[in-house]
Amino acid sequence: MTKTLTREQVLAMGPVEIDRYIHSNLFDGEDLTEFKYKHVTYTIPDRRVFVKETDTGVTWRECLAYSLEISSAWKVEEKIKELKLQAKYCIALKQVVIGTGEYVGMFDYIHATPEQRCKAALLAVQDI
Repeated sequence: MTKTLTREQVLAMGPVEIDRYIHSNLFDGEDLTEFKYKHVTYTIPDRRVFVKETDTGVTWRECLAYSLEISSAWKVEEKIKELKLQAKYCIALKQVVIGTGEYVGMFDYIHATPEQRCKAALLAVQDI
């Protein structure tokens, strides 16, 4: 990972920020910090579209909607497995889910949202 975040920054991230960060850092994709998120109705459902406008034209980029679609979140979990960070990830997921303030049992961990899974992955990878 190229950019280090604090625990508070990760937990406060919105879905678009999470997807941009995971794409650029966890999966070593193109840095999308200069691109703005653009909601496009005709896009593929599991994708986010980003656009950068310059004097010479418009550049479009796509990345998976990791924090929105469970199938994309599973790709994040597979990356965690590849990096051999399963134990750290499970601890981080527990912390993220408990942080909701609602009763948390095994069912809640199994049914963690894609956003919760992505935040846990970022915490595990950065070891924070």
